[in-house]
Amino acid sequence: MRRCKALFQAVLGPEHALTDIDAARQYLARETLTLVPQPGPLLEPLSPLFCRVHLCAALYAGLSLAEVFAAFVASGFTRVDRAELVSLLQKWPALAPDPQAVQSYVTELLARSCPVVSHSERYRQFYRPSYRVIHNDTVPSAWLTAHRKMAQELRWK
Repeated sequence: MRRCKALFQAVLGPEHALTDIDAARQYLARETLTLVPQPGPLLEPLSPLFCRVHLCAALYAGLSLAEVFAAFVASGFTRVDRAELVSLLQKWPALAPDPQAVQSYVTELLARSCPVVSHSERYRQFYRPSYRVIHNDTVPSAWLTAHRKMAQELRWK
């Protein structure tokens, strides 16, 4: 249910990850010690509200992780209406490859008042996701330029 995490982030953004800003800053610092700068998608659109900034690509592009963190923190204070979340969740199964499985998942999620959805341990070990979810309004134009440049470079290889 990898898409469940993406849907959660697309609507609610990073607010769940920012209950302790100092801990979030320390986690990013520890995480970046294990990352290898590499080309790849810098920005991944999630919704009209939020996108993911992939940290390995950010390091490769020479972006400031302090700036990424500032956008991450600013994005955590974007409040999304619960009715909007419920509406999106109810529409989502029709868009999924297995609508029945997604519908049962959405029903369970709504019954539990939409708790935070985490990546499974298996997913984390295999993919090692390293990104931060930020509000689209916090994306500096320089990041868009870096994203386009990297996309062109990757197409030419």
